[in-house]
Amino acid sequence: MEIYNAKKSISLYVDLDGTLIKSDLIYEGLFLAIRKSPLILLHLPFMLLRGKASLKEKLADLVTPDPKLLPYNKNVLDQLRSERASGRILVLATASHKKWAEVVSNYLLLFDGLIATENGCNLKGRKKLMAIRSCKMNNGKFSYIGDSLADMPIWKEAEQIYAVGLSPKNKKILQRFGKETVFFDLEQSLLLSAIKALRPHHCIKNFLLFLPLMMAHSFDTKLWFLVTLGFISFSATASATYILNDLLDIESDRTHPKKKDRPFASGALPCRYGPIIIAALISISAFTAIFLPLMFKFWLAIYLFLTVIYSFWLKRKVLVDIFALASLYTIRIIAGGSAVDLNVSNWLLGVSIFMFTSIAFAKRGIELINATPHEDNLLNGRGYRANDLFLVEQIGITSAFSAVIMLSLYLNSDDVLHLYSRPKLLWGTCLVLMYWLSRFWVKVHRGELYHDPLVDAVKDPISICCGILVFIIALIAV
Repeated sequence: MEIYNAKKSISLYVDLDGTLIKSDLIYEGLFLAIRKSPLILLHLPFMLLRGKASLKEKLADLVTPDPKLLPYNKNVLDQLRSERASGRILVLATASHKKWAEVVSNYLLLFDGLIATENGCNLKGRKKLMAIRSCKMNNGKFSYIGDSLADMPIWKEAEQIYAVGLSPKNKKILQRFGKETVFFDLEQSLLLSAIKALRPHHCIKNFLLFLPLMMAHSFDTKLWFLVTLGFISFSATASATYILNDLLDIESDRTHPKKKDRPFASGALPCRYGPIIIAALISISAFTAIFLPLMFKFWLAIYLFLTVIYSFWLKRKVLVDIFALASLYTIRIIAGGSAVDLNVSNWLLGVSIFMFTSIAFAKRGIELINATPHEDNLLNGRGYRANDLFLVEQIGITSAFSAVIMLSLYLNSDDVLHLYSRPKLLWGTCLVLMYWLSRFWVKVHRGELYHDPLVDAVKDPISICCGILVFIIALIAV
């Protein structure tokens, strides 16, 4: 942060969106409203036709963001508190709706007044400048803190310039005004935050698409290329749904000890970038899927549909959420077979259903263990309670060993005799799987797992060794 001397006697007008907070309240409010009533998406185009001011008013009537949970820009907030302590007059001047601005102002207790969007007037750019000019608190002179080029007309007339997150090029433009200036730089790179929002480490789940080819012992490079295209398509779609889920759960994520650091929840990546990234990812997925069979497109569409309704509704339904999660894993396997017109074995489907149901129960078990003990409804936005933990663990463990039983039945099938010259060796995979699942659930019970079990498994040396051992057994059996 580069700071020059300031004249404390001049009122300081403070922008809200992108300045005082890292996010934008119109997008925060929009996603809160969509979560509350998804049908608002049907009315959104008509609301936009009436102008941004009308949209803000409609959203302000529907929802109110919690000011305690907003991602405040710490450096700006500290500066304002210092200015306030020195006796400076602070005025909140924002294009957000007045109802929301008042909530933030009342929470922070820093401002002597506010001007905001109301009565159909979107207070941005020159309209905000006119409102500042007519405000009785500036005595003909004022200073301003903002974050975008839309604030340029206001900065030109301000006695002092405070700017947040500007590029080096725009900083030079402001410095040419020859005024006292304060620059606040962003704490994190937008590009790195966007990459983090994609959750690239979760792409490991999409390697399930290759499982049918591996189980069929196929080494055709063309088929592997097609499944690779499917992998890219599924990865793009999955990342798009992760972003949608983060946007819809933004307030509940901010109350979670780990999820609060996610890019959208923390404000490192403003919400306005969410829809753009989702559209880009879906476009990449659709383009890649063009080269794959119709059945692959069908299962990709089913996956997308199920994840969307999971984000909006299913995740708050006890047990239904778990079986929906388990289905998403199995759909990946089916889609992998569909990408190369390969029938997926019923045995493989049976093992995967029980296995992933167990993992889904483990995920809920981890969340219950990490939840605050005194809360009645332990999972924010879910229906699970403290005394559900025992039941969740029991069903999860039962599902795990059902997967082992299903695998043992598969080892007696004609498929195994056809594919393997030493099928009896494959019984070693049952022992390894049984050990891994037992250890897995011991770690769940002790609360030693990350909130996503599969991500934890990839980082766990013993889990990696178990995977290598299964591969070696299968290779020798072939």
